Amino acid sequence: MARTLHLKPNVDAQTPLSARNSADLNVPAEDALRWITSSGILVPDLSPVSEYLDQHADITGPLARACQLIRGQLPASTQLALELYRDPEIDDQYLTLYARASEYGPDFGRELDAAAEKHLDYTVGLSGRLLVATDFQRPL
Repeated sequence: MARTLHLKPNVDAQTPLSARNSADLNVPAEDALRWITSSGILVPDLSPVSEYLDQHADITGPLARACQLIRGQLPASTQLALELYRDPEIDDQYLTLYARASEYGPDFGRELDAAAEKHLDYTVGLSGRLLVATDFQRPL
């Protein structure tokens, strides 16, 4: 029920974001986060997510595009929240796009996997990682 997305390499970022496919761009972390939140995705703890994006600048455009596309494929009642996960057992951290619902129906996991899987092509070969998953919590 979780997919790890490895974000694909960027191309020249000279053209403005509005004129380019964002999945091909390095964009400032602040712009990527603005685009993600304008898509209705929550970023409950902005500082660690922003720091991660600053450390992995090559994922900003692909991340924003993947988040937007995943948001568009899930029911509006599904809350999405982008958070930084820190593994307590090893020195590892990565972004997680959590999908949360008031009620988890029998197809929730399949729908989430299908939405994430369609966007794996945005996610190959970059320095950062994105996991798309649920933690079965109620929406924030």
